[in-house]
Amino acid sequence: MIAGGGKPVQCGWLVDKFGVRWQIVPADFDKWNTTKNKAKKQAMTLEMWKMKKLDIKKLKAAFDNA
Repeated sequence: MIAGGGKPVQCGWLVDKFGVRWQIVPADFDKWNTTKNKAKKQAMTLEMWKMKKLDIKKLKAAFDNA
């Protein structure tokens, strides 16, 4: 989508050449984002806010080590 004229945006979002917004997330994102462990969710979210393209290893480490 980016190769065809799109551009990356914060937190794994991108805008394609038509202006449509997409978010590409890891398969485990729902598990990380819906956990009842607030510390794990917050650690993953804070790490995600630093990124444009999501780094799965860093997100998983933030979640697992919280």
